[in-house]
Amino acid sequence: GDAHGPDSCTHGGGLCRMGSCVSGEYLAHYCFEPVILCCK
Repeated sequence: GDAHGPDSCTHGGGLCRMGSCVSGEYLAHYCFEPVILCCK
């Protein structure tokens, strides 16, 4: 599975996941608590 940690980015857009869900659980929300731009 492609699980991303709180310091990883889900996709090239630059969204950093702060939740405890894997990429795919919520295709529409990706389980983002606070949406942070971490990748440029």
